[in-house]
Amino acid sequence: MGTESHKGLFRKYYLYNSTSKKKVNMPTIVITRAISDAGSNLLKAQKSFKVKISKNNRVLSHDELKKFVNGADAILSLLTDHIDGEVMDAAGSQLKVIANYAV
Repeated sequence: MGTESHKGLFRKYYLYNSTSKKKVNMPTIVITRAISDAGSNLLKAQKSFKVKISKNNRVLSHDELKKFVNGADAILSLLTDHIDGEVMDAAGSQLKVIANYAV
């Protein structure tokens, strides 16, 4: 992968299929709870992926979390979220990144 930026990788693998010349699904980043406006606005401003933020401003139950992350390519969780194998399996085989938002 070398020194390619994350943005370049997303574009290369998701936005445009060079062999078929068809657009493919953009990756989805899910955020398990509201984060600072600066952070969420920075992510939303990117055109290379979709951002989905939980509308619940609380810790999601394990079942809610599994349902929410379904189809995610990346999960941005908070320290209070319990991310385990079941949650990763619920996201699906396309899941590439799990990050923790903390100070």
